[in-house]
Amino acid sequence: MPSPDFSLLDATEIVQGYYGFPCTAEDLYSERDRNFYIKSENGREYILKISNPAEDQSALQMQIDCSGYIINKDSNLNIPLTIKSTTGKNIIIMDKDGFTYYARMVTYIPGIFLKDYNKSDVVLSSLGAFMARISRAMKGFEHPVANRIFPWNLSQHDFIKHFNQELKTEEEMEIVQFFLHQAQAYQMDNEKEISWAVIHNDGNDHNILVNEQGEATGIIDFGDMGYSYQVAEPAVAMAYVALDTSDPFNSMGQVLKGYHESFQLSEKELKFSIYLVCLRLSVSVTMSAYRKKLFPQNEYITLSEASALEFLRYMRDQNLVQWSKELYDLAR
Repeated sequence: MPSPDFSLLDATEIVQGYYGFPCTAEDLYSERDRNFYIKSENGREYILKISNPAEDQSALQMQIDCSGYIINKDSNLNIPLTIKSTTGKNIIIMDKDGFTYYARMVTYIPGIFLKDYNKSDVVLSSLGAFMARISRAMKGFEHPVANRIFPWNLSQHDFIKHFNQELKTEEEMEIVQFFLHQAQAYQMDNEKEISWAVIHNDGNDHNILVNEQGEATGIIDFGDMGYSYQVAEPAVAMAYVALDTSDPFNSMGQVLKGYHESFQLSEKELKFSIYLVCLRLSVSVTMSAYRKKLFPQNEYITLSEASALEFLRYMRDQNLVQWSKELYDLAR
């Protein structure tokens, strides 16, 4: 489904009508939803999130429940918390142009996006440690919707299998299939030592906020969360810092080390991380190819496509077993 078609005027009217205060609104980019930066007349800041019509209401409730669970365990974590409407509702249900939409207002998290900050070793290690902090806070969280079928869940492979034909060339299809098979083979050989949990699953540099010193201080958007491999949490973050850098091994290794120092992973899990990095970027390029045919005007869809393909081509010619071992040695 295309992103929700709501204007700035629509956003201000939703806030006034359901939350009871006048405001200004600014449009924020998003892959599949519609997000607005909201500022009230007294200077308070929020984010209004209008979900894609394909989104399940129960998945949104899972995000709300998880946020509450996290704050109960770590009250100082900077994550978006849901603001209730004037009638006490967490989720607003609206009909527009024949579709049903779910809207939520959440707290605004200040900071600098990691994508806009120089990624030194210290910054990358801080990213890993922050994702480990999220993992500690989410430990034990359970929800029936966490098992939903979802393309970005690296433990599920139907999306790549069914949609890799959307890629432009045979070479790209072969690359994606190669990394899928590599990850599957590793997981099957070591499944007894790979733990599972409900994870955030989207610690990319467009979702992580840092302070002026580069320390990770907050995270936004829990829309990709699900039940998956625990090590997929740092692997997702590793995938995006590996792009557009002259030393992807070091960048990934600093994140993994920072994570492992705060949230211990097994040897097999640490070695699994590079396979999941390549799988995540394989999903990314497949999703870009699929969605840009449906929604050619949405530039966010292809944001990482070229750099992800470049990285995958590079990694295809590398010895994954050796990378796996060396990342383990760096992280432990």
